[in-house]
Amino acid sequence: MYVAYYYITFVLSLILLCIYMWKWNKQLNVSFTMINTIIPVANLGYLLVSLSDTEEGALIAVKVAYFAICFLLPVLVVSIMSTCRINVGKWLTVLMAFMDAIVFSFVIGTGHSKIYYKSVTIKKVGGTTVLQKTYGPAHLLFYIMLAASAMVGIVVLMYSILKKRKQISEKLALMQLVCILVFGFLFVFDRMTQHKLELIPAGYVLVQLIYILINNKIRLYDIDYMFAESHTKNVDVGFFSVDKRISFLGSNHIAKLYFEELRNLEVDRRIHKDTTFLKNIYEWVEEVDVRHGPVTKIVPRDERIYKITVGYLFDNMKIRGYQFIIEDDTKEQRYINVINHYNEDLESEVNKKTKSVRDMQDKLILGMADMVEDRDNSTGGHIKRTSHVIRILMDEIMKDGVIPFDNTFYEYMIKAAPMHDLGKIAVDDVILRKPGRFTDEEYEIMKSHAEKGAEIVKRILDGIEDPYFAKIAENVAHYHHERYDGTGYPEKLKGAEIPIEARIMAIADVYDALVSKRCYKDSMSFDEAFRIIEDGMGKDFDPMFNIYFIRCRRKLEEYYMNGN
Repeated sequence: MYVAYYYITFVLSLILLCIYMWKWNKQLNVSFTMINTIIPVANLGYLLVSLSDTEEGALIAVKVAYFAICFLLPVLVVSIMSTCRINVGKWLTVLMAFMDAIVFSFVIGTGHSKIYYKSVTIKKVGGTTVLQKTYGPAHLLFYIMLAASAMVGIVVLMYSILKKRKQISEKLALMQLVCILVFGFLFVFDRMTQHKLELIPAGYVLVQLIYILINNKIRLYDIDYMFAESHTKNVDVGFFSVDKRISFLGSNHIAKLYFEELRNLEVDRRIHKDTTFLKNIYEWVEEVDVRHGPVTKIVPRDERIYKITVGYLFDNMKIRGYQFIIEDDTKEQRYINVINHYNEDLESEVNKKTKSVRDMQDKLILGMADMVEDRDNSTGGHIKRTSHVIRILMDEIMKDGVIPFDNTFYEYMIKAAPMHDLGKIAVDDVILRKPGRFTDEEYEIMKSHAEKGAEIVKRILDGIEDPYFAKIAENVAHYHHERYDGTGYPEKLKGAEIPIEARIMAIADVYDALVSKRCYKDSMSFDEAFRIIEDGMGKDFDPMFNIYFIRCRRKLEEYYMNGN
């Protein structure tokens, strides 16, 4: 009867081992595999003891059982720490293994020394061999080891259940706690009752069954693994790997469907640099960086487009080579191309419309400027001429390169020049068209054209033109009558307080006024005009521009002598 019990527990443990192997997964902790392997060995030891006919045979069977017993609880502790996400240092694992080895070495000496068992005899009870023994001093070490392992496991589980609820599965923790408590209870019960039928083998089967149930659940909590597993199963993703020497390690069947040349590669052979698309991988792996992560490459192939992600191949945090993940990205890339072409066409159309609007706007502004000139009897052609003077002066400034103006400022300055007197459109015709000199009161009204011009320019350009250009044009209209020494108008700004575009405009405005005939004066000679401008540098004008004004003198005179 007793022999049948040991047969049943041994066979059940073998069946459970087979079930575990069938469900085995490479992501499982090695301690799970050890638990399911050790238990059948332990139950085999109990079965062999019950079948032994000699004392020597019974002792050998006891050593087999003790081998499993010595190592099972420490392995259970390691599995508990892993499940509870507590990092097990190698030193702790080595220490437990060392203690187990010491205890088992005493067990091995049984029959030759009395340090573990003082005496051993066998007797038959109902056809079953029962081992009767008297414990030696070393047996206490075995109890200490078991008690310490059980205590560590219980403390870790209780701590995790109470303190780490959000980080672990309470169900798995409780199942493992049951394993330790059941095993401990049965062990103590057997030792205290000295019953002929030992219950520990049945406890082993229960522990094994619980760990198989844990095995079915624990993979679900490994998010990284489950994502990778689900991703590769749900999506047609190919992948292959190489070592650091670019020797082929292997690939899945999807990768071989995408790139047939992978079928001809031999494991552990370096990939030839001329192997179709694979010739590029030598360059790709050089781009991979630990800090910046994997690199992605788009590879057209026949009528398909593939996205290949190249990253490091890690083995326990150590870089062992490179991994290539291949995805058929044809639909996505074609969609991107359609969007890009659409965006390009849309951008081209927007640019055309924008240019058309700006051309219309420029013509409107120039038309307003012409209208101002038509109303002003004294300044005919002034807007056109000052715009050209600005171009000549800006060409000289840009050629020198000392003042850091960019091409945008150059273009905007020339474009803004015609707007400098737009404010005159708001001045009454009686004053604007007066043939002689202004009275003091009339002059004050005339000076208001600077502020009014800035308001008009701001209203016209706000929200339509580039804010940078709008500001330049506004400043040119507002401050072109300011003087470097602070005696100008409308705000009596001084030196660098005056926007630089207005300081440049002031030179062109005054120069044209000097060399042009007005209804109230004759034109001045070039020599006299240049002398007045040069004398005004530092007083009326920014002296920084004096050198450029001198350099462009010949071009300015040629322009005005040609009848402009």
